[in-house]
Amino acid sequence: MAKAKDVNFLFSSGEEEISRERFDTFGKILMQDPKEDDEKEREIREILKNYNNLTTLGVDYILTMTERFFEQPPIIKQIRIETKPTNAAIYINGSYKGTSPITTELQEGTHSIEARKDGYITKRETKTIGTQTKDLSRTETITIILEKETGSVYINSTPSNANIYINGSYKGTTSKTIEGLEVGSYSLKLTKSGYNDKSQNVTIKAGKRETLNLTLEIEDRIPKLQKLSMVDWQGNEKSTFDENDTGVAFSFEFTNWVESHEIYGKWYKPDGGLYAKGSIFTYDKTSDGKMDRL
Repeated sequence: MAKAKDVNFLFSSGEEEISRERFDTFGKILMQDPKEDDEKEREIREILKNYNNLTTLGVDYILTMTERFFEQPPIIKQIRIETKPTNAAIYINGSYKGTSPITTELQEGTHSIEARKDGYITKRETKTIGTQTKDLSRTETITIILEKETGSVYINSTPSNANIYINGSYKGTTSKTIEGLEVGSYSLKLTKSGYNDKSQNVTIKAGKRETLNLTLEIEDRIPKLQKLSMVDWQGNEKSTFDENDTGVAFSFEFTNWVESHEIYGKWYKPDGGLYAKGSIFTYDKTSDGKMDRL
């Protein structure tokens, strides 16, 4: 029969924490007559004898060799889950746990951790908790980086090589695919010399490619007369003139004045016959958009 000092020696080493169940079982075996051992106790007694004969094996040897005889408590690890950006919905094994950052406990095994946030791509990671997990007393932090949801747009134009502007920012010329656009609505404008600008809104969806085929209209270069009136030399608009007036002039307003154009007037008799053709003047568009006589 083992002596009490043998028991004290075994459990005072401090090398490893031993569960109460094992402590009681080992003590019972060492204190009772070997003839009273059942099959399980006989096997454990041999393991304890080996340890006493060669204590350099360490208490870990006893724990490992007797592990099959005792129910092992589940390994539990505390973890903190953070995301960039924050306030993402956290799901562990498909079950909602709250919004990041969040601290929770995971039992032994492999777990699926999922972070969801509107406007961002859902991110999934796995975490395994087991005997290989080091320092179970500390919180290990998991940081999940979320990427924004993006889409793209393919822009084709007739004619080609039109300048592309998205939200006012130059993106190249058609035909072209613009990648990496965040989900949302954008203003698109195409410009090309000799053609009217083409503007349109486009909505970008996550993981989708929008296709736009746009036709530019040729720029209208013919001036359009908006107003024509007779004025005196002081610029006063009048509909009738007499011998007291100092003279007669014309005032005119045009739109779409994009190049140089000639202007002249024709004078007609009351019976409709041509009286005289006025002088020809050439006018050009100035930098401020007004007309200037050449």
